[in-house]
Amino acid sequence: MIIVVADIFSEQFIGGAELTSHALLETGFDNYKKINSKQLTEEFIDGHAEKKWLFFNFHHVNEKNLLKIATKIKDYSVVEYDYKYCKHRLKSKHESLGEKCECEKSTKGKLTAIFLAKSKNLFFMSSGQKHEYEKVYPILKKHKNSHVLSSSFSFKNIDYMLSLDTTKNDEYIILNSDSWVKGTKDCVEYAKNNNLKYRLVSGLSHEQLLNKLAASKGLIFLPNGFDTCPRIVIEAKLLGCDVILNENVQHKDESWFKNSDTIVKHIYKQKQFFYESCLKQKINHTTKEKQLGFHFIVPGYNASDWIDKFVNSIQRQKYNNYSVTYIDDMSTDNTIEVYEELTKENKKFKIIKNKK
Repeated sequence: MIIVVADIFSEQFIGGAELTSHALLETGFDNYKKINSKQLTEEFIDGHAEKKWLFFNFHHVNEKNLLKIATKIKDYSVVEYDYKYCKHRLKSKHESLGEKCECEKSTKGKLTAIFLAKSKNLFFMSSGQKHEYEKVYPILKKHKNSHVLSSSFSFKNIDYMLSLDTTKNDEYIILNSDSWVKGTKDCVEYAKNNNLKYRLVSGLSHEQLLNKLAASKGLIFLPNGFDTCPRIVIEAKLLGCDVILNENVQHKDESWFKNSDTIVKHIYKQKQFFYESCLKQKINHTTKEKQLGFHFIVPGYNASDWIDKFVNSIQRQKYNNYSVTYIDDMSTDNTIEVYEELTKENKKFKIIKNKK
């Protein structure tokens, strides 16, 4: 069993960090116990000290327990979503309130550094965030298993996004948020200065927001402080939006954030890496599962607008015992060329070209 700790879980509140935590757990963790940070007691830590632990947001773990975890538990992994050495979880936000932030020197700041440094695995959301942390706490440069993970998405969520109609209008989406860090005012000013048509959105469900992004030309997102790996930016890119960002979007220059294909491949690769790092074992299918094979037979005509979704949907799966035959019924567009380009490195994909 693995003990999973978080301030809050996705079934309690749907936020960006909570959705990433949920997506990471679905990778293959099937024997775990969840506990909220505020409910964590010294007695619970003592009683489960020999188990593996996984910490997501840990802001509400009290100082005494941070030290106890670092000294008592031999095998724990941490996913750091923001900057929890700061009492406002972001130095620039703290200083926007008119105070000088020296939280890294506080007792909580020092204990946070020890807690991260003693972890078996330490995962950051972006290389920019990792760099900032190592500037504040040089000891973290010596961590043997410090990695950049990025935000993650559930299999269901990715498939839903890739199923949406992405026919675009001429509007840019701007989040209408009261949060200082989201930079709504700057986004609106940018749109006006550059004669961009925009729409402010708020109060939407997650699916409604995804549909809005799918239909929009782009997203303007100019946060006032570091945003380590904002999900909405990744969602916009996956949905074919033009994304206008500033340097505070800390993952924006990473190589995987190039297009929808590189993003999806990165997400699936990192999910598997996370699982294998935490549990020190590979994701394997049973012998019985390996005996099962699937042959996908897909007919189509003039399918160039959707064939990439069909191909990517199959290639993203983890199960490897399959083959695919696409039957092209005398298409008059470039369906065949698109299909062959998408599958040229995967011998599991074949094509039949109907002559009549």
